[in-house]
Amino acid sequence: MVKVVRAISNPGARIHMRMMAFLGDFAMGYTAFYYLYSFDYFSKLYLQLSSYLAREGLVEELAWINSHYLATAVLVFLLTLVLRFYATLFLGVSFGQGVLGIRGTGGFLWKRIGGGARVVLEVLLGPALIFNLPVFFGKRSLKELLTSTVLVEKPTLISASLPFILIPLCVLGAFFAPLLQNLTLIDGISVSFSQKIQERLDNRSDFKSFETYSSNRFKMSSLSSLNKGRFILLPSFEVTKVGNKRKITPYIQIYDKKNQTDGILKITKKFNLLRLLEIGRVGNPLFVKRYPELDLILAQDRKKFGRKKYHQDLKRTPLINPLGQEEIESFIQSSFELSLSHLFGHILNNGPFLRGYVQVRNKMMELIDLGSTPEVDMVNLGSHRFLRLKQSFEDPLPDTKGQVESLIPLGTNNSMVFQFSWKKNIQAALARKAFRSTFLGNSHWFFDYYGIFEFPKSELEMNPLHILDYFTKQDLNPQQRELLEEYIYRYYYNICRYGLISKDLGLQELLLANLNRYLLVARVNNSLKRNYYSDKFLSLIKELKKNMLRNNKDYYNY
Repeated sequence: MVKVVRAISNPGARIHMRMMAFLGDFAMGYTAFYYLYSFDYFSKLYLQLSSYLAREGLVEELAWINSHYLATAVLVFLLTLVLRFYATLFLGVSFGQGVLGIRGTGGFLWKRIGGGARVVLEVLLGPALIFNLPVFFGKRSLKELLTSTVLVEKPTLISASLPFILIPLCVLGAFFAPLLQNLTLIDGISVSFSQKIQERLDNRSDFKSFETYSSNRFKMSSLSSLNKGRFILLPSFEVTKVGNKRKITPYIQIYDKKNQTDGILKITKKFNLLRLLEIGRVGNPLFVKRYPELDLILAQDRKKFGRKKYHQDLKRTPLINPLGQEEIESFIQSSFELSLSHLFGHILNNGPFLRGYVQVRNKMMELIDLGSTPEVDMVNLGSHRFLRLKQSFEDPLPDTKGQVESLIPLGTNNSMVFQFSWKKNIQAALARKAFRSTFLGNSHWFFDYYGIFEFPKSELEMNPLHILDYFTKQDLNPQQRELLEEYIYRYYYNICRYGLISKDLGLQELLLANLNRYLLVARVNNSLKRNYYSDKFLSLIKELKKNMLRNNKDYYNY
């Protein structure tokens, strides 16, 4: 009889206590969301849900960014209920409820079984206000009525003071939860700046040794002597099978005659930088204050920053203005600097909203190869500024070397990832530095344009990068194709001759592998377009190989 009187005289838990308890549980769900987002299966689920919400139009006038807001809210709410369910099975109430002195009534088992059923009903009844109206008047909610459970307050001195601790902790947890994504909390990466590197044209330089090396594929033009002929450019091709088709990826193999070592420069990815930076604006009300020009750029029609057909009047004008470029660099620098050791300084400079910085950083990390934590800085190469991520691999991937620099241009929406890799020794390190300064450091970049350079009118106007641009294509007219075939033969004849005269076995090995790729690519093109490359050309490439293997001095005239 005494127990019944107590149950009647003790009203249900008050609404503000229930809300504070849910806030504590929600903060835990929010934290769990960012921890789970580090795993592929969960991040894929998040993207699939976001795409579904956008495709089905479940939000009126849904924009791309709004679907991500909604997907986050849905998953955090479901994670919160999962955490409340398991806590109730063990404790009889959720963690937040237990901390605030809210208890369930009834026996040991029913507190847990009935409480678990009450949490399950929250999936359907929790978001609807009408089913929770009785709580405002000190009555049981519909969930409690259906499960024969009652939530009451049994405050203690500790639980009475905990709301003043719990609420600030919930707020702090919401701000700092993004740091758990990919363990950004402990995985800070430093960002530094280097001076612009440029090969000087002084009186001691032989200007006649400088040539213009231009490429539509690499979006660049470099005036260079290749360090007074120290480096040889060997256009090459990576041939991979994708389904029933072959994919051909051109790249540059660089040979250092002085140190007898080689490196590779290739494009591994292309991506829309502004779309990636759009993620950084999500959930950050201070973004417009901190990056006003970038915010204005992101609000504009993206077509304005898409690639344009090049013509001489443009004078290499970038589509993103200098102030916008500065703010892009500043945002990306802040993203990579964010870690536990830099947390206080980051909040002072950028505010407490961390999610966008963490996600942009992680997205950029996805652009490079896994297996080695990079060192990150920014470097000027010619007319453009690049984010540089330096990695060292014990077991490098095929067609890469052990020391890899990934170079990402920052001042353009039409960005890409250049992979610049060399072997892991002192000779290769010296060669890498020399080539970067005397070739890449002298380059003008055209990332915002296409059709920049026309096909050369004569063999004298050709350079080895033209091979990268045109050898895999099938739209050259017969005269252009003949000119390209003649240039490739003469270019490789001279390099093979040098390799034999210098007795450089490393270069000879590279040349043999290189010529085999030319034969393979030519056969692939001929299978798609009959007799695209002539039999004469294929025979000449085979002659180069055969006579180099035989060390034929008569053929190579030495």
